Amino acid sequence: MTVPIPGERSVHEFEALLAELSGRFINVVPDAIDGRLEETLALVGVFAGADRVSIGHLVVDGAFQRTHRWAREGFDPTADETLTSYYPWLGERVLARGERIVLTGLAQLHPEATPDRASLEARGVTSLAVLPLRAGGAVVGALALSTVAAPHDWPPVLLHRLGLVADIFGAVLGRSQIQATLAWHLAFERLLAETSAIFVGAAPEAVDDHVLDALGRFGALLDVDRSIVSQIDGAGGELSSTHQWIRPGHPEWRVPDVIRARALPWLARQLIEGRPIVLSRIGDLPPEAVNERRWAERHGPAATAVMPLRVNGTTVGAVSFGSIQRERDWPRDVVERLQLFAQILGNAIGRKRADLELRASLAENERLRARLEAENVYLRNEVKTVFDVDEIVGRSPALRAVLHKVDQVAATGVAVLLLGETGSGKELIARAVHARSGRNGRPFIAVNCAALPPTLIESELFGHEKGAFTGATQARAGRFELADGGTLFLDEIGDLEPAMQAKLLRTLQEGEIQRIGSARVQKVDVRVIAATNRDLDAAMREGRFRSDLYYRLGVFPIEVPALRERRDDIPLLVWHFIQSRQRSLGRQITHIADAAMDVLVAYDWPGNVRELQNVIDRALILSPGPALRLEEALKVAPTRAARSAASPETLRDAERAHIIGVLERCAWILEGRGQAADRLGLRPSTLRNRMRKLDIQRPPGR
Repeated sequence: MTVPIPGERSVHEFEALLAELSGRFINVVPDAIDGRLEETLALVGVFAGADRVSIGHLVVDGAFQRTHRWAREGFDPTADETLTSYYPWLGERVLARGERIVLTGLAQLHPEATPDRASLEARGVTSLAVLPLRAGGAVVGALALSTVAAPHDWPPVLLHRLGLVADIFGAVLGRSQIQATLAWHLAFERLLAETSAIFVGAAPEAVDDHVLDALGRFGALLDVDRSIVSQIDGAGGELSSTHQWIRPGHPEWRVPDVIRARALPWLARQLIEGRPIVLSRIGDLPPEAVNERRWAERHGPAATAVMPLRVNGTTVGAVSFGSIQRERDWPRDVVERLQLFAQILGNAIGRKRADLELRASLAENERLRARLEAENVYLRNEVKTVFDVDEIVGRSPALRAVLHKVDQVAATGVAVLLLGETGSGKELIARAVHARSGRNGRPFIAVNCAALPPTLIESELFGHEKGAFTGATQARAGRFELADGGTLFLDEIGDLEPAMQAKLLRTLQEGEIQRIGSARVQKVDVRVIAATNRDLDAAMREGRFRSDLYYRLGVFPIEVPALRERRDDIPLLVWHFIQSRQRSLGRQITHIADAAMDVLVAYDWPGNVRELQNVIDRALILSPGPALRLEEALKVAPTRAARSAASPETLRDAERAHIIGVLERCAWILEGRGQAADRLGLRPSTLRNRMRKLDIQRPPGR
């Protein structure tokens, strides 16, 4: 189609058109600009004889966006493709250089414009005129006119007048762009203020939800595809994704949740030093960022802005915004506002971390306070039981052999099994092992397994929570918790019920305990020293003691000798007991008759050191003068010679003597595991009948 050079009438018509166009945009409100532009495109298209007319402008991130279009009736409007993507040669000439492109036919296209030719042919374009739109001397968009039906001439007079139209459109777009940019920045400032106010008053447990909401709001405002908050693991230097937002309807961006610092060393160095990373395209990466370039080519994004999160001058993470496929610019004022957003996020995350650390510290302090209180209760209870033997007394070869074994095993931390008769001093040996180990700064907790009923032993060892059973009015730590870091002495381990043996074995193997009524498993570091006066080999054969528990406890067994096996230590022990007890009893003993000492040395002491201590206590009470009087005290403990002289000759006398001997060794306690009836293999009621028939009566005070 050929359009003649406009004559005088056409000049008047054009002047009228310019006047109408100018009038349309005087004092127009921003919301009405788009509608007015759509209306005027029809006037321009008809005047210029074009089939399609469109206007596009540069948006905030530097991309070209086609915003207004018109098509003559019967023709499709201009598609949404952009100059920069589908027409790179035209985009470079018009938008970057500000040139006017006029094509009366596609044959006039430059040879380098191959993609442009393909796009134009696909749209059926036969001729084209593209004019830059300027505002304040800068190109802000483009006006494109094209024909489809036939080639079209674009006379200089027409192009001149279209240039005047472009000036009007450029001024309108410039004003609209300024207003849009101002509105965008005001929206950004308002969002920053709202976000800051939200985080200032946010509870620590609500911070994560607010972070996700903020990522979505800022991501939508920036028109990006994804925004991520990552935090640095202080121990391993890993960057872990903790919060992310993806544009609704956008395919998920597959990237690892954890990135190691050595995988992206350049990026890690920038973040640690607190420098933002702003990339409009992958090509903006410096040459030394080799790993980062490979990463971006594999995972994306095409453009990204990464702001470090700083707390007290230390980088704790980063917030990033990315366009997955589309390159984009990041103006300086946008980067500055993103840094403000990163500062707000960093402060919020820092406050949350500090609050969590404070809560953890308070919880740990409460745990330690409860533990200290429990230890104090335990120690107060122990103070009530006077340990007269506060050190190991003796120099016999048998005792020195035991102490040598103590020195060998003390520093190793392995379990120890003490074997010996009742009253032979097994707990003192256990305390010696603890005192000579590296755990001597932590508690030594003793438990008598035979003294606790089966229904309470589990609670004593492992503790319980409030309400775990009837009577559990408050939570209580068990002996394993109290002994954490120290030593737990399990006396009379042979009397432990089979069910508790299994639970004890699991604790020894795993180093874990679980309070009754609690689902939480906690680690404990406890050295166990066990003791028994029973024959564990026989108990294992009879199925009363687990062999696996025996081998776990018996890593280093120590035989504690009976007092009759170290008679040389008896005089030392006698004087030790006298010196430790006489002041509290109001006595002052200076000597012991040799005959009396010989009697003490000759006696078998079935109750061992504990029996000797009791005899000395009675003797002190019965000795008002400086000499220790043993006659009355020894009536309860006859000498070995006297016992031999009174050896029974009849079966009745032998049975009577045997039962009395067992009763004496059990302190006349009939019932219970390991006590007289159990040792004799009788029921308690049967034993009482035998005692009546044999005229066996409990001595006074026993």
